Amino acid sequence: MRRLFAGLSVAAAFGAAISFVFLTDAGRSPAAAPAFTAPSASEARAIGARWRATRDTALGVDYARALIAAGLYDELLTEISERGLFKDDAVGAALYRTEAALRQGRYEEALQSGGKGSVFENPYLAYARARAAYALTGEPFAAAEDLARALRGPVELTADAWLFRARLALDANELETAEAAARRANEAGADRGSLEAVTIEKAIRAGDIQSATMRLAARTKAAKGGAGKRENDFRLAAMISLKAGEAEAAVRYVDAGRLDGSPDANDRLLAALAKWIGGDKAQAHSLVSGILSAAPDNWMALDLAAAIARDLGRKDEAVALLEKLATRRPALAAARRFGDSVSSTVIDDAYARFAALDDDLASGVAAALLGDDRNLPDLVREPGASARMMATLAKAMNENDARLMRKAALAALNDDGGALTITLAGEALRRIGDFDRADDAFARASAAAPAFFAPLGARARLFVDRGNRAAAIGLLREFLAVNPDNREARLAMAILESESGAAHAAVASFSLLAPEAVFADEAAAIHYAQAALKAGPAALDRMLERAQENATSKRLLGRIYGAVGDDERASAAFRLALIADPADADVPGEYLAAMERLGRGDEAGALLAEIVRRRPDALAAGDALAAIGDDEGRSGKIVRF
Repeated sequence: MRRLFAGLSVAAAFGAAISFVFLTDAGRSPAAAPAFTAPSASEARAIGARWRATRDTALGVDYARALIAAGLYDELLTEISERGLFKDDAVGAALYRTEAALRQGRYEEALQSGGKGSVFENPYLAYARARAAYALTGEPFAAAEDLARALRGPVELTADAWLFRARLALDANELETAEAAARRANEAGADRGSLEAVTIEKAIRAGDIQSATMRLAARTKAAKGGAGKRENDFRLAAMISLKAGEAEAAVRYVDAGRLDGSPDANDRLLAALAKWIGGDKAQAHSLVSGILSAAPDNWMALDLAAAIARDLGRKDEAVALLEKLATRRPALAAARRFGDSVSSTVIDDAYARFAALDDDLASGVAAALLGDDRNLPDLVREPGASARMMATLAKAMNENDARLMRKAALAALNDDGGALTITLAGEALRRIGDFDRADDAFARASAAAPAFFAPLGARARLFVDRGNRAAAIGLLREFLAVNPDNREARLAMAILESESGAAHAAVASFSLLAPEAVFADEAAAIHYAQAALKAGPAALDRMLERAQENATSKRLLGRIYGAVGDDERASAAFRLALIADPADADVPGEYLAAMERLGRGDEAGALLAEIVRRRPDALAAGDALAAIGDDEGRSGKIVRF
């Protein structure tokens, strides 16, 4: 492998080196002009001197092209903003500003520079925006609208646009789509070298390393003779090396190709991956952190950064990165955070996160960069079969798809997955009414993970649904004997005791919990109030003291007072809640009911009438007012908020 690629030379990165076209007016593109050799910085500045002397439009275009080619992006931006370059050409100015920002890795600025509306609905600007949007997010859909506009543009643009479409398909491992896009690029006149790069990368991603190696060697040999273009040689060589498990060779290609300085985010991600696997973890961390500073929502960067942070022992940083990843790819983040084997300390959190999913489990950064995860660290390997099965189950439950729930649940049980998977399967079976199988699944999960509350809690609910509340309490009591600090189990026990009429036992259980935990759960808070009322004045006073200090809202406080029959304080709390949020859907009716029990319906009507007068959108207040039959209120009093 090393001998094969020993002669490769530096080549531009794929995304950044796609030839680009600049529009100088609505109907003309310099791309149609003959190609020119990239000038040096001094040559570019010499062109600039001639332009400043003549202010010739065509020479201004040559000057801008020269500055881009020489890498003098800041000088280009200064010429545009301060010295009148493209003064009368808004599209040209926007396009060159956007390209300069893209090549500096300032993707958000590039997206803003290529803004939308009026003259900016231009295919060349749309193409630049598409590239910026993809770099910012790593999501093909973010670029889709602008790329579609570019693909309908002039023929000199469509070749590059189709190559970019191939790039998106390759990153998503949609190899047939990539091949189709490359064919369209070929029809539009794309250069042979760029098309060849797509073919080689397609082979790499498909696992045909021998074919990819032979093609790249032939490409290198041809380039030595001056034939063809050699874009991507080092990136492709690094990909092959990583797939072959040769991290050191991959790092050499990354360094030789200067991929760590590429404006293309995916090139830099590949560089970071290679350096991390090659042992330079600090450099890898620095690289991916730099990408995130420019593209904080790029899911690929978040995935890789979290893996590197975990490897470096930066737990808090990794958790924060995975929380951010969860906003982009929730199922992937859940799988990354917990893996297929979950410790007893986080298993209930893992279950809650997986159970809330409603999307498919997407592939991770390794698949996006290389096609698969062979020879890569576990932290970036693709989520396993168990995680994928859990995501399928969760999605089926959230979509209420009974057929898919049954199919996925039975498959999970037959495959004998871990406790998380078995619990989700049991929950799916419970929802479709297969209670016996659900009970068996929950029992299996509890046996596999004795500290995991979710399956035991679900089994307890099954007993309650079947009228066997005592058996449910027995299950919870056994669990708490082994796991006395489990908050969910203690809360479930307290609620069951309250429902069973065991008021003193319920109050004792609620008292063992942190007040903020009880009053964060409205149903639990109401059960606590009802149990305390039955348990006697001392228990009631203690509960109310805790409620006043910990209730999460005035509405909840009003409901707690209502549950213990204190309409005076309930109505006062509801009044404050109503003033704070006049559009609340529930409080107006609850406030009115409490006031009418006190014989003060007129006073309530006056407040509701004033709310309706000030806030016509307060529909629930209007409904409550109509219920007492007086749109203007009864008392005639002026109610002041």
